Amino acid sequence: MLKILVVEDEPLFAQTLKQLIELNPLYIVTSIAIDSMEALAAADERRPDLALVDLHLAHGSTRFSVAAKLGEMGIPCLFTSGKAPSFPISDLALGCLVKPFS
Repeated sequence: MLKILVVEDEPLFAQTLKQLIELNPLYIVTSIAIDSMEALAAADERRPDLALVDLHLAHGSTRFSVAAKLGEMGIPCLFTSGKAPSFPISDLALGCLVKPFS
């Protein structure tokens, strides 16, 4: 089973994403975090296999530092955003899923 951490500060979207992920019985969302502090604590506690990280987080969190710290913990990231970044992100994330998802 693939354990996934969702880092998303929009509660309704985070819950919808969780439900979509868990439609596949091989995936489980271990935690939902709204900022970098929650994300790192959840990752340390539950050790997910993958993190989906919103590019625009609450409380002034920088998504790039979250991705870098998760990467140091051995947790690969996929960014999620309404608009894909216009620069390479391969050092920080596997890629970017553009919202809305289809």
